[in-house]
Amino acid sequence: MNLLLSDDEKLKVFKNDGLYLPTKKIGKNNPKADEIAEANEARKEWNSLVDEALFYRVPAKHIKVIKYYKIIKASKRLSNVKTNLIDTNALPYSSFIKSAGSVFLDAVEKAIECLKGLIEIFKAIIEPKKTHDEKTYKQYKKVYVVVNDLISEQNNVYSKINHLENRLSLKEYKLIGGKKQLQGDIMSLEKECDRIQQKINKAVHEVGEGSVDDVIRRFRDLERVKDAYESNLERQKEAKMFLVENVKEYMKTVKEDKVEAPEREKKYVRSR
Repeated sequence: MNLLLSDDEKLKVFKNDGLYLPTKKIGKNNPKADEIAEANEARKEWNSLVDEALFYRVPAKHIKVIKYYKIIKASKRLSNVKTNLIDTNALPYSSFIKSAGSVFLDAVEKAIECLKGLIEIFKAIIEPKKTHDEKTYKQYKKVYVVVNDLISEQNNVYSKINHLENRLSLKEYKLIGGKKQLQGDIMSLEKECDRIQQKINKAVHEVGEGSVDDVIRRFRDLERVKDAYESNLERQKEAKMFLVENVKEYMKTVKEDKVEAPEREKKYVRSR
């Protein structure tokens, strides 16, 4: 593409052996200042993404491949398409000059999307950060189990009390001493319920909560966070296991991707 442009109009952005795209200075009263500024913004976006890729330990060699195939080679191929249109009088030379910048912008846009995809592959192998305190989780789990067992035990006692109270109301007892015996049994069971309740309250207070519902709510919140972490950890391990294979396949598609003339340029084609 640069071969068809004058020295002032050339896109001096291609350094084949580097990762970044150098920006172009804008001279005073430059009629193409807006176009150059737009191209510079695209270069800055690419350069920023390269920094992000390096942060996530994407190998420089892969970034260079994307830059070569998606920007350098793609721009040349798109340029050849336009050159052919000029040669066949389908595209005026002046229109080609105006659209030269758009060729570069289209190429950089696709390169950015491509590099983002590669970054995601490397992001996936980063071990997720724990968002819960294991000690707190175990403490709440212990209390949760204890409280549930005590509540189950208490409910069984309540069931016995209800059964005896029904017998008492129906006078299902011996005439001599039967009623007093049932009342005594009920009282003993009620005291047992009180003792169980005291144990429940003690367990709840051990973790600084005010009620059983608070303990249950807090434990379930901790459990959800822990489960999410473990799920992310499993995905991370799988991504790490298949990293080499996934990167190889992804980079293969980078090299095989075909480049077509942008839709925006088709308006210049003349019908014969």
